Amino acid sequence: MVRKSDKTVLLGISLVAVILIAVIGIFYYVTTMPTQQIIQQPTPTQYKLTLPTVFTVNDLWKGSTMTGVSIYIYKYSTKEELEHGTVTNTYTTTNPLMSGDRYWVKLVANSAFKYYDITIPYESSPSASNHYVTLDFYTLDTTYPIKVFKPDGSSLTETSTYDVSSAGNSYPSFTVMLGPPDDDTGIMNTYDPIKTLDRQVLMVINVANANTTYTSSNKLIVSNIPTLYSVSTTDRNFGFQIDPSKLVRDKKADGTYASEGIYSFTLSFDASGLSGNTEGARVTIYLYAFTNAEYFKAYGTHPTDYVSLGSFSFDISG
Repeated sequence: MVRKSDKTVLLGISLVAVILIAVIGIFYYVTTMPTQQIIQQPTPTQYKLTLPTVFTVNDLWKGSTMTGVSIYIYKYSTKEELEHGTVTNTYTTTNPLMSGDRYWVKLVANSAFKYYDITIPYESSPSASNHYVTLDFYTLDTTYPIKVFKPDGSSLTETSTYDVSSAGNSYPSFTVMLGPPDDDTGIMNTYDPIKTLDRQVLMVINVANANTTYTSSNKLIVSNIPTLYSVSTTDRNFGFQIDPSKLVRDKKADGTYASEGIYSFTLSFDASGLSGNTEGARVTIYLYAFTNAEYFKAYGTHPTDYVSLGSFSFDISG
Protein backbone atom coordinates (compact mmCIF):
# COMPACT_ATOMS: atom_id res chain seq x y z
CA MET A 1 0.00 0.00 0.00
CA VAL A 2 1.37 3.40 -1.07
CA ARG A 3 1.30 5.97 1.65
CA LYS A 4 -0.05 9.49 1.01
CA SER A 5 3.38 10.98 1.58
CA ASP A 6 4.84 8.66 -1.06
CA LYS A 7 2.15 9.75 -3.53
CA THR A 8 3.08 13.36 -2.92
CA VAL A 9 6.75 12.65 -3.59
CA LEU A 10 5.95 10.74 -6.79
CA LEU A 11 3.68 13.57 -7.97
CA GLY A 12 6.42 16.10 -7.31
CA ILE A 13 8.99 14.05 -9.21
CA SER A 14 6.58 13.70 -12.15
CA LEU A 15 5.98 17.45 -12.29
CA VAL A 16 9.72 18.18 -12.23
CA ALA A 17 10.26 15.68 -15.06
CA VAL A 18 7.49 17.27 -17.17
CA ILE A 19 8.91 20.77 -16.62
CA LEU A 20 12.42 19.57 -17.44
CA ILE A 21 11.27 17.94 -20.70
CA ALA A 22 9.42 21.13 -21.65
CA VAL A 23 12.48 23.31 -20.97
CA ILE A 24 14.72 20.99 -23.01
CA GLY A 25 12.21 21.05 -25.86
CA ILE A 26 12.00 24.86 -25.89
CA PHE A 27 15.81 25.17 -25.74
CA TYR A 28 16.18 22.74 -28.68
CA TYR A 29 13.65 24.65 -30.76
CA VAL A 30 15.19 28.04 -30.06
CA THR A 31 18.77 26.94 -30.72
CA THR A 32 18.00 24.94 -33.87
CA MET A 33 15.28 27.05 -35.51
CA PRO A 34 16.30 28.44 -38.93
CA THR A 35 17.47 32.08 -39.23
CA GLN A 36 14.59 34.28 -40.28
CA GLN A 37 15.15 36.17 -43.50
CA ILE A 38 13.73 39.67 -43.31
CA ILE A 39 12.57 40.92 -46.68
CA GLN A 40 11.72 44.60 -46.80
CA GLN A 41 8.56 45.24 -48.79
CA PRO A 42 7.06 48.59 -49.76
CA THR A 43 4.43 49.91 -47.36
CA PRO A 44 0.85 50.20 -48.62
CA THR A 45 1.53 53.87 -49.48
CA GLN A 46 4.63 53.08 -51.59
CA TYR A 47 4.75 51.84 -55.15
CA LYS A 48 7.31 49.74 -56.98
CA LEU A 49 7.82 51.53 -60.28
CA THR A 50 10.23 51.35 -63.21
CA LEU A 51 11.12 54.92 -64.13
CA PRO A 52 13.99 57.16 -65.30
CA THR A 53 16.08 58.23 -62.31
CA VAL A 54 17.16 61.83 -61.75
CA PHE A 55 20.50 62.20 -59.93
CA THR A 56 21.58 65.37 -58.14
CA VAL A 57 25.08 65.79 -56.69
CA ASN A 58 25.58 67.92 -53.59
CA ASP A 59 28.98 69.33 -52.60
CA LEU A 60 29.24 68.10 -49.02
CA TRP A 61 31.45 70.92 -47.72
CA LYS A 62 30.50 73.81 -50.00
CA GLY A 63 26.80 73.10 -49.46
CA SER A 64 25.90 73.67 -53.11
CA THR A 65 24.81 71.63 -56.11
CA MET A 66 27.72 70.36 -58.20
CA THR A 67 27.80 70.43 -61.98
CA GLY A 68 30.16 68.94 -64.55
CA VAL A 69 30.49 65.72 -62.55
CA SER A 70 30.90 62.50 -64.56
CA ILE A 71 28.52 59.72 -63.52
CA TYR A 72 28.79 55.99 -64.22
CA ILE A 73 26.08 53.46 -63.34
CA TYR A 74 26.91 49.76 -63.00
CA LYS A 75 24.76 46.69 -62.48
CA TYR A 76 25.23 45.62 -58.88
CA SER A 77 26.11 41.94 -59.23
CA THR A 78 27.95 41.80 -62.55
CA LYS A 79 29.61 45.29 -62.26
CA GLU A 80 28.71 45.74 -65.94
CA GLU A 81 28.38 49.39 -66.93
CA LEU A 82 24.78 50.27 -67.66
CA GLU A 83 25.32 53.87 -68.78
CA HIS A 84 27.32 57.02 -68.11
CA GLY A 85 27.05 60.75 -68.65
CA THR A 86 27.60 64.16 -67.08
CA VAL A 87 25.69 65.75 -64.22
CA THR A 88 24.71 69.23 -65.40
CA ASN A 89 22.80 70.31 -62.29
CA THR A 90 21.01 66.96 -62.68
CA TYR A 91 21.42 63.75 -64.66
CA THR A 92 18.47 61.67 -65.87
CA THR A 93 19.13 58.04 -66.77
CA THR A 94 18.31 56.86 -70.27
CA ASN A 95 17.46 53.44 -68.81
CA PRO A 96 14.39 53.19 -66.56
CA LEU A 97 15.31 51.73 -63.16
CA MET A 98 13.06 49.67 -60.90
CA SER A 99 12.30 50.49 -57.28
CA GLY A 100 14.22 48.22 -54.88
CA ASP A 101 16.98 47.36 -57.38
CA ARG A 102 20.60 48.03 -56.37
CA TYR A 103 23.28 49.67 -58.49
CA TRP A 104 26.83 50.91 -58.11
CA VAL A 105 27.17 54.59 -59.01
CA LYS A 106 30.58 56.21 -59.55
CA LEU A 107 31.09 59.98 -59.47
CA VAL A 108 34.24 61.58 -60.89
CA ALA A 109 35.37 65.22 -60.76
CA ASN A 110 38.80 66.86 -60.81
CA SER A 111 40.66 63.53 -60.24
CA ALA A 112 38.44 62.63 -57.27
CA PHE A 113 36.09 59.66 -57.47
CA LYS A 114 33.71 57.83 -55.19
CA TYR A 115 31.48 54.76 -55.52
CA TYR A 116 27.98 54.59 -54.02
CA ASP A 117 25.88 51.51 -53.28
CA ILE A 118 22.35 52.76 -54.03
CA THR A 119 18.88 51.27 -53.95
CA ILE A 120 16.28 52.81 -56.26
CA PRO A 121 13.52 54.27 -54.07
CA TYR A 122 9.86 53.33 -53.95
CA GLU A 123 7.40 56.08 -54.82
CA SER A 124 4.48 57.53 -52.89
CA SER A 125 2.32 57.91 -56.01
CA PRO A 126 1.59 55.39 -58.77
CA SER A 127 1.69 58.26 -61.27
CA ALA A 128 5.26 59.40 -60.44
CA SER A 129 7.27 60.22 -63.57
CA ASN A 130 10.81 59.88 -62.15
CA HIS A 131 12.82 58.51 -59.26
CA TYR A 132 15.07 61.03 -57.49
CA VAL A 133 18.43 60.31 -55.85
CA THR A 134 20.81 62.85 -54.25
CA LEU A 135 24.46 61.95 -53.64
CA ASP A 136 26.99 63.83 -51.48
CA PHE A 137 30.32 64.40 -53.24
CA TYR A 138 33.14 66.92 -52.77
CA THR A 139 35.77 69.14 -54.34
CA LEU A 140 39.36 67.89 -54.27
CA ASP A 141 42.46 70.09 -54.27
CA THR A 142 44.93 68.24 -56.48
CA THR A 143 47.99 69.87 -54.85
CA TYR A 144 48.59 69.66 -51.11
CA PRO A 145 51.53 71.76 -49.86
CA ILE A 146 53.89 69.80 -47.61
CA LYS A 147 56.11 71.64 -45.11
CA VAL A 148 58.95 70.14 -43.08
CA PHE A 149 60.44 71.63 -39.91
CA LYS A 150 63.86 70.85 -38.45
CA PRO A 151 64.33 69.60 -34.89
CA ASP A 152 64.95 73.20 -33.76
CA GLY A 153 61.59 74.28 -35.22
CA SER A 154 62.94 76.22 -38.19
CA SER A 155 61.58 75.54 -41.68
CA LEU A 156 63.48 73.16 -43.93
CA THR A 157 63.83 74.27 -47.56
CA GLU A 158 62.95 71.69 -50.18
CA THR A 159 65.99 69.97 -51.79
CA SER A 160 68.23 71.33 -49.00
CA THR A 161 70.58 69.18 -46.90
CA TYR A 162 70.38 68.57 -43.19
CA ASP A 163 73.93 67.88 -41.98
CA VAL A 164 73.76 65.91 -38.74
CA SER A 165 77.39 66.68 -37.86
CA SER A 166 76.92 70.44 -38.20
CA ALA A 167 73.64 70.26 -36.29
CA GLY A 168 75.21 68.08 -33.59
CA ASN A 169 72.23 65.73 -33.79
CA SER A 170 72.60 62.18 -35.11
CA TYR A 171 69.02 61.29 -34.15
CA PRO A 172 66.97 64.07 -35.75
CA SER A 173 63.18 64.25 -35.67
CA PHE A 174 61.38 66.39 -38.23
CA THR A 175 57.81 67.68 -38.07
CA VAL A 176 55.85 67.25 -41.30
CA MET A 177 52.70 69.32 -41.91
CA LEU A 178 50.28 69.18 -44.84
CA GLY A 179 46.73 70.04 -45.79
CA PRO A 180 44.44 71.36 -48.54
CA PRO A 181 45.10 74.97 -49.58
CA ASP A 182 41.46 75.91 -50.27
CA ASP A 183 38.40 76.16 -48.06
CA ASP A 184 35.61 73.58 -48.28
CA THR A 185 37.76 70.90 -49.86
CA GLY A 186 38.97 67.50 -48.71
CA ILE A 187 39.36 63.82 -49.54
CA MET A 188 37.22 60.72 -49.04
CA ASN A 189 38.18 57.06 -49.09
CA THR A 190 35.96 54.79 -51.16
CA TYR A 191 35.40 51.11 -51.76
CA ASP A 192 36.11 50.23 -55.40
CA PRO A 193 33.76 47.36 -56.39
CA ILE A 194 35.32 47.06 -59.85
CA LYS A 195 38.81 46.32 -58.49
CA THR A 196 37.44 45.03 -55.15
CA LEU A 197 39.74 47.09 -52.96
CA ASP A 198 39.55 50.01 -50.54
CA ARG A 199 40.86 53.26 -51.98
CA GLN A 200 42.84 54.98 -49.24
CA VAL A 201 44.97 58.04 -48.47
CA LEU A 202 48.58 56.97 -48.04
CA MET A 203 51.69 58.78 -46.85
CA VAL A 204 54.88 57.29 -48.30
CA ILE A 205 58.44 58.17 -47.25
CA ASN A 206 61.08 57.04 -49.72
CA VAL A 207 64.70 56.78 -48.55
CA ALA A 208 67.14 56.24 -51.42
CA ASN A 209 70.54 57.16 -52.82
CA ALA A 210 70.72 60.66 -54.26
CA ASN A 211 72.23 59.81 -57.63
CA THR A 212 76.03 59.96 -57.21
CA THR A 213 75.90 62.47 -54.34
CA TYR A 214 75.01 59.99 -51.63
CA THR A 215 75.29 56.23 -52.12
CA SER A 216 74.89 54.99 -48.55
CA SER A 217 71.17 55.48 -47.87
CA ASN A 218 71.03 52.00 -46.31
CA LYS A 219 72.86 53.48 -43.29
CA LEU A 220 70.04 55.91 -42.55
CA ILE A 221 67.46 54.25 -40.31
CA VAL A 222 63.83 55.40 -40.18
CA SER A 223 62.94 55.05 -36.50
CA ASN A 224 59.19 55.51 -36.22
CA ILE A 225 57.46 54.70 -39.53
CA PRO A 226 56.70 51.10 -40.62
CA THR A 227 58.18 49.65 -43.80
CA LEU A 228 55.88 49.36 -46.81
CA TYR A 229 58.06 48.08 -49.64
CA SER A 230 61.79 47.86 -50.33
CA VAL A 231 63.10 47.85 -53.87
CA SER A 232 66.61 47.30 -52.48
CA THR A 233 68.63 48.17 -49.38
CA THR A 234 69.25 51.60 -50.92
CA ASP A 235 65.67 52.23 -52.10
CA ARG A 236 63.18 51.76 -49.30
CA ASN A 237 59.60 52.92 -48.78
CA PHE A 238 57.97 53.56 -45.42
CA GLY A 239 54.48 54.83 -44.73
CA PHE A 240 51.03 54.67 -43.24
CA GLN A 241 47.39 55.42 -43.97
CA ILE A 242 45.88 58.80 -43.11
CA ASP A 243 42.30 59.19 -41.95
CA PRO A 244 40.86 61.38 -44.76
CA SER A 245 38.71 63.31 -42.29
CA LYS A 246 41.97 64.83 -40.99
CA LEU A 247 42.45 66.46 -44.41
CA VAL A 248 39.11 68.27 -44.69
CA ARG A 249 39.16 72.07 -44.65
CA ASP A 250 35.54 72.90 -43.82
CA LYS A 251 34.73 76.60 -43.39
CA LYS A 252 31.41 77.46 -41.75
CA ALA A 253 29.14 80.32 -42.76
CA ASP A 254 30.25 82.42 -39.76
CA GLY A 255 33.88 82.31 -40.92
CA THR A 256 35.11 79.78 -38.35
CA TYR A 257 36.28 76.30 -39.26
CA ALA A 258 34.56 73.06 -38.43
CA SER A 259 37.83 71.45 -39.51
CA GLU A 260 41.04 73.13 -40.67
CA GLY A 261 42.42 70.04 -42.38
CA ILE A 262 46.00 70.49 -41.16
CA TYR A 263 47.65 67.13 -40.53
CA SER A 264 51.06 66.71 -38.92
CA PHE A 265 53.32 63.85 -37.90
CA THR A 266 56.88 63.28 -36.69
CA LEU A 267 59.52 61.68 -38.88
CA SER A 268 62.48 60.40 -36.89
CA PHE A 269 65.84 59.02 -38.04
CA ASP A 270 68.90 57.29 -36.66
CA ALA A 271 71.75 58.81 -38.68
CA SER A 272 74.52 57.64 -36.39
CA GLY A 273 75.75 55.23 -39.07
CA LEU A 274 76.52 58.02 -41.54
CA SER A 275 80.19 58.99 -41.60
CA GLY A 276 81.13 62.41 -42.96
CA ASN A 277 79.30 64.58 -45.46
CA THR A 278 79.97 62.13 -48.30
CA GLU A 279 77.54 59.65 -46.77
CA GLY A 280 73.83 60.36 -46.74
CA ALA A 281 70.44 59.77 -48.31
CA ARG A 282 67.62 61.53 -50.08
CA VAL A 283 64.29 61.55 -48.25
CA THR A 284 61.15 62.14 -50.31
CA ILE A 285 57.74 62.48 -48.69
CA TYR A 286 54.72 61.67 -50.88
CA LEU A 287 50.97 62.05 -50.33
CA TYR A 288 48.74 59.75 -52.39
CA ALA A 289 44.97 59.38 -52.66
CA PHE A 290 42.85 56.50 -54.01
CA THR A 291 45.61 53.96 -53.45
CA ASN A 292 45.81 50.96 -51.11
CA ALA A 293 48.44 50.17 -48.47
CA GLU A 294 48.29 46.39 -48.88
CA TYR A 295 48.49 46.70 -52.66
CA PHE A 296 51.60 48.87 -52.35
CA LYS A 297 53.14 46.43 -49.85
CA ALA A 298 52.62 43.58 -52.31
CA TYR A 299 53.67 45.25 -55.57
CA GLY A 300 55.63 48.37 -54.68
CA THR A 301 53.34 50.48 -56.83
CA HIS A 302 49.81 51.88 -56.79
CA PRO A 303 46.59 50.63 -58.39
CA THR A 304 45.42 52.48 -61.50
CA ASP A 305 43.57 55.77 -60.98
CA TYR A 306 45.57 56.71 -57.89
CA VAL A 307 46.38 60.42 -57.49
CA SER A 308 49.62 62.04 -56.29
CA LEU A 309 48.71 65.09 -54.19
CA GLY A 310 52.10 66.40 -53.12
CA SER A 311 55.76 65.69 -52.39
CA PHE A 312 58.76 67.17 -50.56
CA SER A 313 62.42 66.11 -50.85
CA PHE A 314 65.49 66.82 -48.76
CA ASP A 315 68.85 65.18 -48.03
CA ILE A 316 70.39 64.01 -44.77
CA SER A 317 74.17 63.77 -44.63
CA GLY A 318 76.64 62.55 -41.98
